[in-house]
Amino acid sequence: SSAALSCAEAPIPPFAPRHCAPRAVAISARGDLFVGGLVDCSVRALSFQSGAQLWRENRAHVLSCARTTASGRWLATGSEDGTVHLWPVGDLGVPDEPPAVLHGHEATVTALALCDELGLVASGGADGLVLVHTLRAGALVLALPADVTRADYGGVCALALVPRTAQIVVGAGASLVVFAIDGSVLSALAVDGPLSTLVLAPRHDAVVCGFADGCLRAYGMQPLALLCEWVAAPAAVMCVCVANDALLVGTIAGDVLSYGLGPVGVRLVR
Repeated sequence: SSAALSCAEAPIPPFAPRHCAPRAVAISARGDLFVGGLVDCSVRALSFQSGAQLWRENRAHVLSCARTTASGRWLATGSEDGTVHLWPVGDLGVPDEPPAVLHGHEATVTALALCDELGLVASGGADGLVLVHTLRAGALVLALPADVTRADYGGVCALALVPRTAQIVVGAGASLVVFAIDGSVLSALAVDGPLSTLVLAPRHDAVVCGFADGCLRAYGMQPLALLCEWVAAPAAVMCVCVANDALLVGTIAGDVLSYGLGPVGVRLVR
């Protein structure tokens, strides 16, 4: 919520009501907080330690999502106008202008995934399209249309890039699809309820999915199959992250819940 954001130098405006705030927030490896999705169309970097504003860019359109690589060395931001901006994040922060602006979506960018090992950024949109570009040159590697991603209605809600197997996981509506980097479908599964988010399990052999009805399930990826289901959250799951031996789950009601992980990465908790 807007009340949870503060800055030592200037007040932070509220999030635009039509956007999912967790998708528009990213954290770098050195602890900088990148915030978008704001009503004034700005993108800002804040220091976790001091709350000082480190960087700001003004846009013509609201930023809809943001992600960093695991190393924190790359930041990608998606926008309402369908573009994706790529930013290197160095010791001195973020440059004034993005070295690459990626085009191809005909609607709001709704999901991003970045991978240092593969050197790739994947973007999904409300148009159902998934595009994969190189991080350094911004060259288009793969384009998956809506009829292939199964995101004809409602668009792409979540993406993941799997470095060990060079695969792309696409979540859209009530479908999970795993693609090879050449665009071939490796596995597909119809899931119960609309997906809202997903994250790779620690060993990258499973994907943990959150749902609009509060459910939280893990699926193996070779092939896609239900592994386990945790106790449902009391509200829609908006974001999930892996922290040491636990899953941290954020809900639309503002709750943060912790779920246990077993020795194989996931375990049933009910």
